[in-house]
Amino acid sequence: MSEMTLKDAILQCVEVTGSLQIAYWLTEELIGYSSTEVVLDPGICLTTTQSAILSEAIDRIRGLEPLQYVIGKWSFRGIELACDRRALIPRPETEIVAEAAIDRVAEAAIDRTHGESLLVADLGTGSGAIALSIASEINQRYPEVDISVVATDISYDALELARENMELIARLQPKMTELISLRHGSWYEALPAEAKGRFSVIVSNPPYISRNQWNGLESTVKEHEPEIALVGGDSGIECYRHLIDGAPQWLMPNGCIVLEIDPSQAGIVADMAAVAGFQDIAVKEDLCGRPRVLIASGLGAWDRVPDC
Repeated sequence: MSEMTLKDAILQCVEVTGSLQIAYWLTEELIGYSSTEVVLDPGICLTTTQSAILSEAIDRIRGLEPLQYVIGKWSFRGIELACDRRALIPRPETEIVAEAAIDRVAEAAIDRTHGESLLVADLGTGSGAIALSIASEINQRYPEVDISVVATDISYDALELARENMELIARLQPKMTELISLRHGSWYEALPAEAKGRFSVIVSNPPYISRNQWNGLESTVKEHEPEIALVGGDSGIECYRHLIDGAPQWLMPNGCIVLEIDPSQAGIVADMAAVAGFQDIAVKEDLCGRPRVLIASGLGAWDRVPDC
């Protein structure tokens, strides 16, 4: 792509993406030319380095790699996250999950008396999107509240990406490194034993597609995003069962669990929550009107599972 003009680059991007808007986005993010500059000076010649960067990006897109990975970053509730195949792409649906969790954490923050820390767990944190959103937004709204967010993942690679994102955000919000702790492990096993019964909110976007669904997924997902973060077992509900059944041991009596759900599994997951002893169970819709978030609370002290 040497000796290529900016206009030529845009045309190549449009050819492979089918979108002028995405072409403008790629040139701005990857080589620093805005759409205004493209319009005003389309004949400008790219440097060899710029041409090589765009050439690589176009090849990756032809290979059906998600645009978010190609660009290497993505916005989530106003924070910019590094984004690569170590973790799932942060999706708009998950922003709804984060919003529901933040609302519940905010309620707990308002009721919080001075002294005891407000504990939140993000299980299977991936890129850290939910945990970072909670810590950032609650700290900005209620700086006087002592909040601690425990973000866990079974993948060391995902935790490293989450750490990188925490450090990125800490450049603007230095307290992030104090508010979030990253722990390796599977679900509740990663949490500190002394925190049992002390969490106000537990949130998770767990793997929830079945093995058969995985086999039929489109290549942009199946060949690039981590299988471990998507497949929830043979039926797809295995992680839900583990998370819901374990929650009463870790939540405060007035705490809640917030889960991203597959719309087709809403009824099953709500029934699981009822069996586990949750009295107040709600399902929140995403922007397309599909059931997307389970919010379960109302555990009485008698519902809590005792330690053996």
